[in-house]
Amino acid sequence: MYIVPNSTVYILSGIPINKNYQHTIYFDDANAQYNYFKKHVKKTFTGVSYQREKRGWMRVECSADELYNCNYIMYQNTAYNNKWFYAFIDSVEFVNNFTCEVTFTLDVMQTWFFDYTLQACFVDREHVADDTIFTHTVPENIGYGEPIVNKVQWEDNVMFSPKGVIYTASEKAETIGDPTKIQTRAYGVPCNMYVGCSKQIQANNVVTGVDNLGVMADLGYYLSAGKQSALQSVYTLPVFMCDPDYTLSIHGGTPPQEPAELGIHVLRNTDDINGYKPRNKKLFCYPYNFLRLSNQSGSVQDYRFEDFQQSDADKLTNSVTFKAYGTGFNNPQVVVVPQKYKFKDEFMDEAVTISGYPMLPFLGDALAAYLALNSNTLAYQRTTPIYNAVRGAVGGVTNAAAGIATGNVGLALSGAASVLGTGVTTTVDSMQIEAEQLAKQADLAEVPDTAYGLSNATSVTAATDNLRPTFYSMCCKAEYAKIIDGYFDRWGYKCNEVKIPNRNVRPHWTYTRTNACTINANCPGDDEDMICNIYNNGITFWRNGDEVGNYTLDNSI
Repeated sequence: MYIVPNSTVYILSGIPINKNYQHTIYFDDANAQYNYFKKHVKKTFTGVSYQREKRGWMRVECSADELYNCNYIMYQNTAYNNKWFYAFIDSVEFVNNFTCEVTFTLDVMQTWFFDYTLQACFVDREHVADDTIFTHTVPENIGYGEPIVNKVQWEDNVMFSPKGVIYTASEKAETIGDPTKIQTRAYGVPCNMYVGCSKQIQANNVVTGVDNLGVMADLGYYLSAGKQSALQSVYTLPVFMCDPDYTLSIHGGTPPQEPAELGIHVLRNTDDINGYKPRNKKLFCYPYNFLRLSNQSGSVQDYRFEDFQQSDADKLTNSVTFKAYGTGFNNPQVVVVPQKYKFKDEFMDEAVTISGYPMLPFLGDALAAYLALNSNTLAYQRTTPIYNAVRGAVGGVTNAAAGIATGNVGLALSGAASVLGTGVTTTVDSMQIEAEQLAKQADLAEVPDTAYGLSNATSVTAATDNLRPTFYSMCCKAEYAKIIDGYFDRWGYKCNEVKIPNRNVRPHWTYTRTNACTINANCPGDDEDMICNIYNNGITFWRNGDEVGNYTLDNSI
């Protein structure tokens, strides 16, 4: 049967896609598709014989020289249907002066663009439709280098300065000598100790430092009274643990029942990466951007900004919350705990502990201690000669009186002599005891004062005022950030999700790569397989054909 030649062939130039299928053009409908390609037509042939796409070649009445700069064709077999077929020109061969042979490969993506529907499949990576910060956290297989410090927070906050002083003692300073003990509890544990603590100095509800005068006066009281043995410990502690109302001080005298608390608000870094402002928000997630907490003594803990669940107040200030707990009763310790982290209200397992607050050394007076500890003995030694004298005198007087009454002159004289001798002996004994006590006290006065609390009194970290939590906003270097940002620009984010692939969610281009792509197609089976393989290999859809390959455009959302 004779078929009247009635096909139309357009030869195009300047089409920015090729058969490696790394790029293609996205169209909303077939008319938009036709209009785009039609404007690139260089040669038009009508009344051409039926074109067979699988044969892969055609002859046209044109010299080869006229088509060497052409790279695309579109044709329509109008005798049968109105469908346009699109194909890549592989080669142009000379046949004669008026004929050339064009070899082509069907462009299955454009030819069947509106004849298949993507089904849900495993999407390996793609450009996302929502690039809200801290949303996309699937790990990427791309190097990011060694993290560096981007910003520092809470480095010099007065609340953690170890300027306060706390002491524990077995007796109250103002009731020295009173053996009465009050049954108390320290952090819930039974304890018979007394506590003295520095006081905060505040101005307009802002803590500016500490007042140690009261504590130092109390310590002086113990030492001057020779009661240094009552002092169990004297430590420094951070300002926030010093009681602003003196309820933990010597005026109260009881150990604290609850740990001191301090809320800490740390800003999230959403501004830049080492000075570089990324277009892709995933660069603000771990491991490119994260928070590091250090106790300045070698212990650090890393936190991911995206794993904090912000309160409404935190959202207003773009911050995350930690809480510091401090126990100051003998060997103070501070623990800094993340709040609402990884869906846990208080994540103690990821806390950082600060310890090693130095003891304050002090000198004990040996003489004062001797006098305090032996005051009763010394008083007894002084009164013993007097007691003996009184007893001897009473006996002598009795004998003298008896002798006079009986006329016994010898007995009377003996009794009188006894009384006189007792008085002289008492005086001598008292002078001797006093001299011995003074000599012993003089010897003790020459004894060097004993130093207490020296074993843990040194700390370079505390001496340099660095015994505090410090928050570092860590990030990759700007050099790596630019590389990664460019990578995300071109190939989107790792997805690893079963879904319908994205093809048109960005202003200029959308990349997608699948695994085991599935489509519902109205096209030959081999072309269907090829389309699926193209998605599995990865392809970029461009909204404007004139922009294909122009990655300098801002494709962010």
